This record gives sequence, structure tokens and C-alpha cells, in this order.
Amino acid sequence: GTSNLFTKAITLDLEQFNYDHDTQALFSGVIMFNTALTAFHLNAYDPCHSNSRTESLQRALELYSEATGLMLELSSFQDFRLYMALLNNVGHIYHELGQFERSRKYLEQLSAMCLMDESGSSCLFGSDNVVAPEEKEQFLCNCMSLQASHGAAA
Repeated sequence: GTSNLFTKAITLDLEQFNYDHDTQALFSGVIMFNTALTAFHLNAYDPCHSNSRTESLQRALELYSEATGLMLELSSFQDFRLYMALLNNVGHIYHELGQFERSRKYLEQLSAMCLMDESGSSCLFGSDNVVAPEEKEQFLCNCMSLQASHGAAA
């Protein structure tokens, strides 16, 4: 189901960015994330949606993977919230598809980012492109819930 899914669209304040290669990649990553989330990932659980659940999840996974690749190419990492949402949702899809080892890799990376000390670079709070404390807590809960449900199923 969608209980462990990050369902918020990512937004950016366009005025805070200079237009360069990194900004273009970041904007593309945001568009891919939002498209994957709204057009495929959430629709995988809609009984009125024409595609099969697996087909929708696979398509969302393709877009999330492309967005993740763009984020990793940035010379200066600019959006931890987007990256953490990507890790969360890719881990969710792999879990839903029964690929628990792949899911675990994404969720462990997400957990590590969430657990960094507040002086760590991933713990940025306050604006649209950073992780709010309640989102960080939800990411951690999602990691624990998905890993626990796999452990119970094994």
C-alpha cells in the first residue's frame, strides 16, 4: 500500500537558483520525481487505473532511477529532501515488488541520512528544498516499517 510512500510533490523556489548545469539537472530530477509519483506510483494503487500495478510500479521506478542518477551527477548537492524522497520511494517499490535486498539498500542509505548528527550536511531544515523534522521522522518510520514487514514475512 501507500502508507510508506512519500506522497508530497517536490517544489523549488526558482528565485534561489542560478541557471546552470546543476540547476537544470535538479529541475529535471524534480519533474521526473513528480511525474513518477503522480502518474505511476500512486496510480498503481488506483483500481480505476488501466495499467497493471506492476507495470505502473516499474514505470515509476524507471523515472525515480533517472532522477536519482541526475542527483548523483550534481557537482554540489542541492536538494536533500528530493534525494531522500527518491530513496524512500525506490525502496518502497522494490519492497512492493518483493525485491527485499534491493529495497534494503535504499532504505539503509535513507536511514543513514536521517540519523546524521544535526551538524551533518543532510540535516538542513527550514525551506522547501530541505528536510523538515517531521519528514525526517516519517522517513525513519518508513524504513523501520518496511524492513520489519520484510523480516516478518521471511
